[in-house]
Amino acid sequence: MSALPGEVAAPAAPAAVARRTRWLRLAPAALVALVMACGVAAAFLYTFNHNASYLLHAAGQLLRGATLYVDVPEINPPLIVWLNLPIAWLAQQSGLHDALVFRIAVLALGLLSVAWSSRLLRGQLAPGQWWSWLAVGMFAALLVPGYEFGEREHLALLCVLPYLAEAARRCDARPLGPATQAGVAALAILGLALKPHFLVVPLLVESYAIWRLRKLSIGCVVAAALLLAYLAAAWLFAPHYLEMVRLLAGGYWGYARGWSSFLTVPYFLASAILVLLACLVRPRAGRLPVVLGLAIAGFALAAIVQQKAWSYHWVAVLSLAWMLFGQAAATATAHRSAHGMPLAPLIVCSGAAVLALLALASARVDGHKVNPHPAELGPLIRELGGGPVLVFSTFQVSFPLVTEPGIGTSSRFPTMSIVHAMEKGGNRAAVAWIHRSFAEDFRRAPPRLLLLETGADGRPVVDFIEYFKQDVPELQDFRVVRRTPRFMLLAAPQR
Repeated sequence: MSALPGEVAAPAAPAAVARRTRWLRLAPAALVALVMACGVAAAFLYTFNHNASYLLHAAGQLLRGATLYVDVPEINPPLIVWLNLPIAWLAQQSGLHDALVFRIAVLALGLLSVAWSSRLLRGQLAPGQWWSWLAVGMFAALLVPGYEFGEREHLALLCVLPYLAEAARRCDARPLGPATQAGVAALAILGLALKPHFLVVPLLVESYAIWRLRKLSIGCVVAAALLLAYLAAAWLFAPHYLEMVRLLAGGYWGYARGWSSFLTVPYFLASAILVLLACLVRPRAGRLPVVLGLAIAGFALAAIVQQKAWSYHWVAVLSLAWMLFGQAAATATAHRSAHGMPLAPLIVCSGAAVLALLALASARVDGHKVNPHPAELGPLIRELGGGPVLVFSTFQVSFPLVTEPGIGTSSRFPTMSIVHAMEKGGNRAAVAWIHRSFAEDFRRAPPRLLLLETGADGRPVVDFIEYFKQDVPELQDFRVVRRTPRFMLLAAPQR
């Protein structure tokens, strides 16, 4: 007698359910791995960021015997150059390009930061919220920066994530041990001390924690001790810093665009939309959303006070806004389940994976268009015999172009647009110092080529040869050897 269809199918039903539940358990991890892979790939598709390139170049100059704030002009505190020293040293010792070593180091820091912060929140958050932190955190840490990968705001974000996770647990009365608190505080200070105004972030977070708990954490003591040690080190090993600040500060503020200029920054607008949407949902993840909100506010204040309307100042804000939005998405989908398992982890990880694939596609198409100058001008300069080169243009044209093999630079300045900034700042001592330093650099390492930016009429946007001819008459002997739509190349006379 044959079995009824139901009698045959019944034993198979539990196995089918088991396969589905197993898939539901494994899919989020696979999607996180996909986000991570997209982030690693995208990091190598963008042109190396010009600010990161210059600071890494400055560290290399120090290893060759230069003196920071004397031979290497810079207005930022010394920590960012000091942190680049091991990367520059490793690049010199290994023969690898310093940009490659830098990218690998920042990727390692990003993976460590997201993994460590996720580990600290394990068991603290519901499954949807925890997977959101991990998946959206990978997207925010590795893909949101894009061309701004390795900027100080990006590094500060990576260093602060474990601290934010620890602070959220502390505010939920589930503190971690003293060693963990000290460790996350130490890492956070490495990033937040890169710019003094970043310290608004821990001030806001710790004020909230003290208000809730009525006590100071061990992390605050460690952070304060490290800041004091840093100040002492800067005083001992960078004694010319304040002199350089007095010289260049007026020109730096010459770039200021006003207090309301941030309203035109796309990164700010995107962050505001994400935070608004998150607030409408009211994410339920303990005190973590509050801590994230305070960190967003702190980084936003740090960006506003600089008055530059530059996108990279808002990288940390946008990244944290995505993470807050991810917590809201996990809350909105928390009630959905299948076979007794919550679907929120799958939903938020799928969303992060889609965002990561879109970001990777954008990097493949536009990665080198953000700063096309190394790819366009580098081969041309090498074709004409290579450097050193004097670049009379903006920062983004100079770097990382002059760090390419066979090029190099004859100037200590990252950009000759510093001339306009100092003239606008009205500091005659700074202008005189620039003229003197330019002449010294020209004599020390005479350039083989001059690169001048030109306008639509083919004439220099700024006639730097005319500007500097009193200091270096030899500039008038250079002759045009090649033109592009935006630049002209002049070669030194044959000796």
